[in-house]
Amino acid sequence: MPQIAFAANFLWVLILSLLGPSLPGIIKDLSIDYLKAGLFFTILSAGSLLGTTFGSIASDYVNKKNIFLISSAFLAAGLTLLGFSRTYLSFLLFLALLSIAGSPIGAVSQSIMLYLFPERRDRNLTVMAFFSASGSFIAPLIVSFNYIIGKNWRFPFWEAALLGIILFSGIIPTSIPDPKKKNTEKEKLFSILGNPKVLYSFIILFLYISIDFGFSYWLAEYIKTVYSTGIQFASAAVSLYLAGTILGRFLTAKLLKKFSLIRIIRILPLLGLASFLLFLAVNNLTAKIILVFFYGIGVSPFFPLLMAYGTSAYPEKPGTITGILFAAISLGGMVFPFLLGVIASIIGIGHAYFFTLILLICIIILTWIKIKETEPRKNTG
Repeated sequence: MPQIAFAANFLWVLILSLLGPSLPGIIKDLSIDYLKAGLFFTILSAGSLLGTTFGSIASDYVNKKNIFLISSAFLAAGLTLLGFSRTYLSFLLFLALLSIAGSPIGAVSQSIMLYLFPERRDRNLTVMAFFSASGSFIAPLIVSFNYIIGKNWRFPFWEAALLGIILFSGIIPTSIPDPKKKNTEKEKLFSILGNPKVLYSFIILFLYISIDFGFSYWLAEYIKTVYSTGIQFASAAVSLYLAGTILGRFLTAKLLKKFSLIRIIRILPLLGLASFLLFLAVNNLTAKIILVFFYGIGVSPFFPLLMAYGTSAYPEKPGTITGILFAAISLGGMVFPFLLGVIASIIGIGHAYFFTLILLICIIILTWIKIKETEPRKNTG
């Protein structure tokens, strides 16, 4: 079962990460501007908000395997149709289908891991995030490779659809436990969200998208525009950020053996802040790319450790809390990549990243002030 869960997270984040490096080719092929391109991730995130939230909550009560199978099937179908899109409107339509029906695979796989191994929450979520980051890392390499061999942006989506079919085939023979039928305490979502662990994890994960997907989504376009590089180089450069994220999450899993979650999530992001300040200050392209790698290391702990921190508030409701926290990520995805596109249209892509810097500083301040060691909540159900 862990292998299927890791594979599902890997594939979903790979799909999310295909859009960024493919963006220059999509913009040219569909003849659209930055505002319309920024709407892609808004649509993807809005659909994910619905799919992951309701899929995760449902996984606490209904057959998890059926959710898995349906999502992977729609995932493969949506990716295939995206590759055949010839107009901006059809691209948006197929992207919405993909995001609503396909997005539950990542969140549901996480809820299954929390359900099966609650005592290994911090480490398992970090390992799962490692596989997610690997999907992000490979996505721009797939795009670059296709351009190198003379293909266009459509082929990476078809190749990802093939992976979706493989995932579907792997789920069929896999035994996935159903949720226990005993009814624990019934609490309203707003009551759960009021728990400080859940609330501040939600807020910071919402803002986190601006410094992660918001950053990587526009990075290829930033490098291509500011330094007049080819699409292949610009897309491959995104992989260095993701390589840093992979290394950072690998180091986080090791550091958790010696240091607390709180200490890691407060200290390591300071490396990300220092790297990003230098990224904005220097003009040399080589230096910028190196700094992107260290920035990835610095911000890498936020996602897995905030997920672990938030879900620890209600260990008996892994799907519900996962759904709430994934909703924060989806909401951030609806807002920040599009907002960065609006800012880039006004002041230029070269200056838009100063907005990302401001949000990074806000996240670090919130982490130091609000993320604290607390006693685990007792289950009264």
